[in-house]
Amino acid sequence: MPTHSRPLQIAYLGSPQFSADLLEALIAQSSQLGIFISVVFTQPDKPAGRGLTLRKTPVKQVAERNGIPCYCDGIKAHGAASSRILHEHAIDLCILFAYHEMIPADVLSAPPYGFWNIHPSLLPHYRGASPLAYALLMGETNSGVTLMHMNQKMDEGDIIDQVVFPLAHTDTQETLQKKLLVLNLHLLSKHLSHVHAVNRTLQDHTQATYTRKLTRADGYIDYTKLNNLIDGNTEPIEGIKLIQDFYMKNPNSTPPQYLRAHHLYNMWRALHPWPGVWTEVVIKNVKKRLKVISMQQENSERVLITQGQVEGESVKPWSHIISAISS
Repeated sequence: MPTHSRPLQIAYLGSPQFSADLLEALIAQSSQLGIFISVVFTQPDKPAGRGLTLRKTPVKQVAERNGIPCYCDGIKAHGAASSRILHEHAIDLCILFAYHEMIPADVLSAPPYGFWNIHPSLLPHYRGASPLAYALLMGETNSGVTLMHMNQKMDEGDIIDQVVFPLAHTDTQETLQKKLLVLNLHLLSKHLSHVHAVNRTLQDHTQATYTRKLTRADGYIDYTKLNNLIDGNTEPIEGIKLIQDFYMKNPNSTPPQYLRAHHLYNMWRALHPWPGVWTEVVIKNVKKRLKVISMQQENSERVLITQGQVEGESVKPWSHIISAISS
């Protein structure tokens, strides 16, 4: 085991913006935390925008700005070289936040203190790729962050610590991602000082629920069903596939008999800003995608959409868009 006459050598694994925010904070506070970010792993550059130009992940951009070696082909793509990279950098501990890739057993065992994963749910609830979105989708009033010692199975590792926080009625996936930074730093700063002696608790796997990676199609809702829910009517659960899929994947959870306006509002909260709630409409004999930009819940039975965006156009008041559809 490493001695502590030097800072803990850390490998950081992540990709999206909210993971990059944590990486920047760890770099800024590395002296106080007694760590040094020696190497970063992130996902490959991906084509983005209309020109499909290659775009670096936000984590890669932070690593490059700070002169940190960055490997961008993924742990699996590097294969056995990943363990060698960790050994070459004398890595003591790997911290993973929103990396979205399973880590092979030989890599998990490479650093002396293993891999810590920051998972934004109260495990064993909402394991998988989209815990924040699903907590909002299911109308939870509380959520949390779990610091977990990783094993080979998805989000089944021992719990090091958890912190609970309330979900505001107006919270969206976007606002929660911003709130996570303080909570994540709190958990890490609490335990990095005694990394060699952290207490770990087994998860109760019988209580596990599962999420999946979101796709653009998850935001789709038929225009007629959308209007029915806005008007306070009910729809069968098949009206929102994302909700239906959750209950099929988690048979111990009891689905609602019908979907109501508050389910639509929770869906919007869960999917904002991406992929968003969207439908298809016909304007001047052309079928176009219409995205819900902002929504308010007036009461348990009524919601109000205030802004929308037709593909290829700017954001407009919802009433203006509806007028164009009706004309």
